[in-house]
Amino acid sequence: MARAVAALGQRSMTFYLLQSAVWVALFYPFTLDLRDDMGFAASCGTAVALWAVSVAVAAWMHHRGHRGPAEALLRRLTARHDTPRPPRG
Repeated sequence: MARAVAALGQRSMTFYLLQSAVWVALFYPFTLDLRDDMGFAASCGTAVALWAVSVAVAAWMHHRGHRGPAEALLRRLTARHDTPRPPRG
């Protein structure tokens, strides 16, 4: 379990964005608007289920050797290329 949670932490930006998108889709007035239809227990159950799915997917990604898509994009956008590129011409 600790390795699975560590895998989630290594992909924290990806799963933060995923969980944020799910909450927006479930509860905002311009989407499904379930905030008045779900009680406290149902909301907590949804949060625990979403977290459990996130841990399972992160563990699977770790096992397959995949980075999170958000982390990979950030690395691609910010990585320095120390090797000089040949001049164009």
